[in-house]
Order: sequence, then C-alpha cells, then structure tokens
Amino acid sequence: MRKRILIHASLGLILRTAIGLFLFRDRLPFLDFGDPVFTEEIPSERPKRLDRREIARFQGQSMEQILGTLASERSTKGDGESDKPSPSKAKKLLASLPDSPLPFPEGSFPKDEKWLRDFIKSMKKDDLGEPSAEELWQFNLALAALNITPDQLPEALRQNTAPKPESDTLSVYFASQPGELMGPFAVGNFDSEPDPEIIDQGGGRMSKLAGEGGPIPIDSHTLAHTGNGLYPADFDSDGDLDIYVTRGGGLPDSLLQNDGKGKFSDVTIEQGMLAFRDTLTAAWIDHDADGRPDLLVGSSDHPLELYHQTEGGTFQPVAWDLKLWIPRGVEEIVVSDVSGDGAPDFFLEVSDLGNRLCVNRPAENWIDQRFDDVLAEAGLGDATHGSAQPFDCNNDGQIDLLIRDDSGKISLHVNEGKLSFIDVTGDIGLAEIDSVISVGTVDMDNDGYEDLVLGTGPLEINRVFWNRGGLAFREVSVASRVSYLDEPVQFAGSDLDRNGAAELIYRNRSGKIRLFEAAGDIRSWVQIDLSEYVPGTRVSIIVRDSDWVLHSIERVVDSAANFTIGLGDADVIESVKVFYPGNTEPVTSLEKVKPNQRIEIELPKRPKKRETEPIS
Repeated sequence: MRKRILIHASLGLILRTAIGLFLFRDRLPFLDFGDPVFTEEIPSERPKRLDRREIARFQGQSMEQILGTLASERSTKGDGESDKPSPSKAKKLLASLPDSPLPFPEGSFPKDEKWLRDFIKSMKKDDLGEPSAEELWQFNLALAALNITPDQLPEALRQNTAPKPESDTLSVYFASQPGELMGPFAVGNFDSEPDPEIIDQGGGRMSKLAGEGGPIPIDSHTLAHTGNGLYPADFDSDGDLDIYVTRGGGLPDSLLQNDGKGKFSDVTIEQGMLAFRDTLTAAWIDHDADGRPDLLVGSSDHPLELYHQTEGGTFQPVAWDLKLWIPRGVEEIVVSDVSGDGAPDFFLEVSDLGNRLCVNRPAENWIDQRFDDVLAEAGLGDATHGSAQPFDCNNDGQIDLLIRDDSGKISLHVNEGKLSFIDVTGDIGLAEIDSVISVGTVDMDNDGYEDLVLGTGPLEINRVFWNRGGLAFREVSVASRVSYLDEPVQFAGSDLDRNGAAELIYRNRSGKIRLFEAAGDIRSWVQIDLSEYVPGTRVSIIVRDSDWVLHSIERVVDSAANFTIGLGDADVIESVKVFYPGNTEPVTSLEKVKPNQRIEIELPKRPKKRETEPIS
C-alpha cells in the first residue's frame, strides 16, 4: 500500500513540475532548447528573438560595457589573422601601380617598382596555351606603370592602357583632393556650423571639408567601437544629424544622439534598440508619415526589422506586426518613393531568397499598414538578384531605377507612373555594360541632370556616363578623370563644401576613400536650405535661360534639408515651389530668384504628430 502511495505521489509531483515548467518556461532561460528556424512563411505568433540569450546575459549593463566585454572576448579568442591567405596577384599588382587614373599621367610613379619588374619576368607563356586576356591586361598595366611603351612589344601582346578622352565637349572634370580617409564614411552637418563634415573610419574620426586643403580632422567626435556602416538622420528632430552605427558578427549596433556640437551619446538601450546580430545595412524611413523617422535594419542572420518611433521618442520593433517578413539575408535597403504617392517605398537586396520592391500601403490606423512586393508586376523581373540605384534620370519628377544584376550587368528602367517601368537600357546608351560592382549618381556639370558613376572590378577602370538632358548617356570615364582601377564599393555625391560645385566621394574595397571636386566650366546652381527636414519633400524649380526657354527641375528630399541643385544655363529662377509628401499644392513658393546663391526657405508649422499606441 505504502509503495502504491509513493508511486502516485511521485507521479503527481512530476506532473505538477511539468505543468509549472510549461507555464513559466519563458522565465526560465535554462529551458531554452534552441532557436527556431525561420522560413519565408510569416510566423503565426510573434517569433522568438534569436538573440534572447545575449539580451539576458547583458541585462543592466551599458553599451560601453557590452561592447567592451565582447571586444575583449574576441581579442582573447583571436581572429585567425595568421591563417588569412596571401593577397592575390591582381591585388598585389593594384597595390604596386601608380595611385593615378588611367592612362597613367606623366610623372606618376609606381608604388613598388621592384615587384612590378619581377611580375613582368614571371609572365611566361603558359604550357597549356596562349596567355588569357586578363593576364595580357595585367602584363600591359605593369609595363605602362614602368613607362615601357607598347611599341616594344609584339603586336599580339599589346593592349591599350592609354585610352584617350572620349569627349572634347565635356567642359568639367573631377579634380582629386588630398586627404587620408578610410571607410566606412558618412557626410552631413553634424555640428552647429553651416558647412558639412565627414565622419570616416567607421565612426572613429570627424573632419571638416576645407576646399583644396582637403579634410581637416577635428576633435569633437571619436567612437571607440567603430562599425561597418554609418547612417545619419535627425531622429529626434532637434535640427542636427544623429547616427545609427551598424556592426557585424553579433556585435550590437548603436544609436548615437547628437548634442548639436558634434558630440554623440549612445542611447541604444534607452531607445529600445539593443540587438545582437550580423547587421549588413540600415535605412531611415518615415513609414507612417507622422514626422518621426523610423528605421529599417537588415542582417545576414536575423529577420528584417522595422523600428517604429513612438510619440515618446522610443523605438518599437514592428516588422512582424505589419506582416513585413524577410527571415534573413537582407544585404541592402534603398528607400525612395517609386510609386509617387508621397509614402516612402523601399528596395531590398536579399541574398538567396530574392530581392523585393516593397510599396507602402498606408492605412487610417498605422498598425494596418502593409508593404506589397511589386517587383515582378512593375516590369522589374530581372531585378530578382543584384542591387538598385534610384534616381530621376529625366527630371520628370518620377523615380527611375538603375538595376545591377549579380553578373555586374546594368539596366535602366524609366518610371512611367502607376508602378510601371520601361527598360530603356539599349535606347539610352547603357547597353552591354558589365563588371559593375557599385553605382553612384552626381550632377557633375550642374546641368540639372544626374550623371552615373560606376565602380568596376579590380584592375578595370571606373566608368562615368554623362547624362545628356535625360535622353541619352555618353561615356566620359577618361575625360572626367575618375578612371581609377581600385574597385569602389560605396559612393556619395553632393556639394559637400557648399560652393556650388559637386563633390564625388567613394570608398574602395580596401577601405581607402577618394575625394574629388568638380572643376572647369561649372554652370548655374542654387543652394536650398529648408528649415525642417521632412523626407519625401519635393522641390520644383522653373528656370529661364538666355534664349528665354523655360526648364523644369524636380528634386525629392531624401537625406538632408540642405542641398545644391544644378540649373544649367539659367539666367533667372522663375519659381521655387516646395511640396510636402503626397501634397499637390505647394506649402511655400518663391518667385524671381537669382541663381548662384544660397536660399533659406522657412517651412510652415506642420500639424501635430498623430498619437500612436504601443504594441503589446
């Protein structure tokens, strides 16, 4: 009898324990039996955080403590530097050539003459046949760097390393500026002074742009734990740029709040944004048009996240709530209003699972908002893999898309309205362009039309295409003097020192940053300083040239309230009109303005931001 009672008691205890463990499993981390495996199907319940163990481990600690601990652990384990393979022959060749565009100018010197001579001696005929085109090109580059003329080679081995300028009518060029900058980088107005700054070294240094003197480091900013990407925005609407710093390998990202003088405080934890993941990209987006910037974050190992900024100024992760679900592999996020309805849309470059073009579908209650993938129906089926660069190539006020596929080939798709795109690549002078690894835009001659800058693979010259009134593109790679061989991976282009001439800045694969300023016959321009940064604001300008011909120029504010617009041969600006996102009537306008000056435009007070309720 006693034995039976003991058995029943034991079974009861086991049952009660099992029920208790089930009911309180979320509070008992030792019962966490593994991470879920996410698929493209949206989970029916709010998914578990994949970094919940790290969140629990570092609970109560500051960001400085967290980053310091993780950095120390990594240095103790070692990062396998000694096991890294030696540089490829192509990279070593690039490192030995003159630091100059092609053709190498007179007076340029190789960085490693001995290695180049040894390289030339080693280039013997392959036992299996003739040398490849790539080997011949490398051989000729080495000879050019040593000033050995091609006429000393058999004709079968010659390749042209001295291309001539493609245009004798291009009246501008990019002049290289001095400076030892390293990426990742961001440009913007980070202090109370009117001129912009550049933050480089992944957040480790801030510099002033000093015209021909190049960047001058200033002491107002240093970041001990740098990142792999810098994304500026005035998230707290106090008039200065803050920064979101991304990091990889499980290190948490940082939200840095600016004090208005270029000094930053890490407010990641206070703002509800602490996360441990391999972050690859981020983008600011006011997804619900409440005037508060929200943030999209993509990583290799975690689902895409949308941080919604509440009325109280904190951030909530709401991607799953809005049925915005990409389980992993988001490598690039590009925000732009491709639908033209005033609501920001975004293009996602997603490895393995395929890209998305997400069009914003606003709702009366923002929690009912959705984002529809329209990539295929918009005529962009060939953009399933690769990246996209939005820009208005023909100044019609609608955002066009330059697509780069995985093979490095580009195609230009003009926006016809109503989410319909037409492929005009062959008609506009951009056919059969490949080996492209990055894309940037800049109006180098101030004619009001954005030109294209294409980064290419190692030992291939960068390519520049001059926009001829939105009707055709003409190659001016050599004429523009940007024909370097150094594999750019990140571009930025704007009037950085606010003198009316465009700057081009890019970071190459090794991290080095090059800075150029447009020189030559710079045409008319106007600087617009808006009193408030409202993403999606549209600026419409009507100008009249010396022949009394009227021209229209449209720009959409996407990253800052201060920008320069090229005006071509304009003698007078007939009107400047500013439209808030989605509005058809201007909120303010100016008449009869002289070009080549800075204009401050005071925007009217916007309606009170609508209240939002937190998600439980």
